[in-house]
Amino acid sequence: MGQMYDVTCGACGHCFEQAVGGGWSWYNKICKDCGTLRPVPRNAMWTEDQNEQGIALATPEAMQAYLNDRSLWRRGPGFSDREYEILSALTARCTCGGEMVMEPADVMPQESNAKRLHRCPECRSNELNFIPSGLLFD
Repeated sequence: MGQMYDVTCGACGHCFEQAVGGGWSWYNKICKDCGTLRPVPRNAMWTEDQNEQGIALATPEAMQAYLNDRSLWRRGPGFSDREYEILSALTARCTCGGEMVMEPADVMPQESNAKRLHRCPECRSNELNFIPSGLLFD
């Protein structure tokens, strides 16, 4: 389960909203350099015509199309080994060139800044003050 936070940067004073954690059908990867979040689907697709067999996403082009359409990210079968390999490769790097890693489930916003990968979108500082907004999501 994820949660939305109202965040204030301690370094520059910028205020913004930040989602922490994933949902039922997706998880977040976070850039180790800039803190950009990227949602990633947990499962492959179901389709009615394939009687819950899923669609093969075993090419980079098919997987990229799937990544680009979050409306398809419903609960489905797990990825095959090949599909997971392609998914991992396509989500390995941030647009800034940094390494994307799974958002740590054990490091919550109230943890020390040294452990936190989340960053201010303005100055990239990790000196952030998180206040729960009350919005939870799956």
